[in-house]
Amino acid sequence: MGRRTTLLVASILVAAMGTFLVFMYANKAQSAAAAGQSPVEVLVATESIPAGTTGAVIASSGDVELRTLPAAAVPEDALSDLGGVQGLLNAMPIHTGQVLIADMFSGADKTTALTLPKGTMAMSVELQDPQRVAGFVTPGSEVAVFATVDSGTDDVALTNVLLDRVRVVAVGPSTLRATDDGDAKTTNTEQIPTAILTLALTEEQAKKLANAYSKAELHLALLDQNSKISGDDAVASDDLFK
Repeated sequence: MGRRTTLLVASILVAAMGTFLVFMYANKAQSAAAAGQSPVEVLVATESIPAGTTGAVIASSGDVELRTLPAAAVPEDALSDLGGVQGLLNAMPIHTGQVLIADMFSGADKTTALTLPKGTMAMSVELQDPQRVAGFVTPGSEVAVFATVDSGTDDVALTNVLLDRVRVVAVGPSTLRATDDGDAKTTNTEQIPTAILTLALTEEQAKKLANAYSKAELHLALLDQNSKISGDDAVASDDLFK
């Protein structure tokens, strides 16, 4: 075989190998593109979910739903169910339309979904939006709890500080509750958003809150490091303008 023939055969082999590699690359790219478009089911938030909400609460709230999306548009650790994060807390708020991913959840163990300051216990109360600073209270917030009670004298109400500075450790999702206008003969269809807030309390604080929750009207005041609370004197409804 002459030199020219050898070169011709070699060039044919190189061309054939190049064609084969191009075919394999195109086939692989087409397969990857097809895989990226394959539909997958993932959980998507249908309502905003506050930080500090457990996976179990989210699962029972109805604030998420399964949606079918292209695989290429879904993060690798996207969740299709909340079974593996039932006892964990979402570290940041989850916004409407967001895909739920495993990295959103942390900060709890199998025995408790809350991390409490040493020496405290958790207690929850359900409050309407105006009573919880229009939803600005979030896990980690410090609040004062004010209580308004009937003085027992001529319909005079007294308001004072019940708890001067306590920490919020969890905020559940908002739900709608019908308002009570106090008239059993009428039906009030107006609904006000409410949420369950969990506070870290000492034993004495927990006793006060448990008593007041059943007997008084409660309001939270959101505090910062410069807020000052004295709680020296109660304010009576008949002294408001004196």
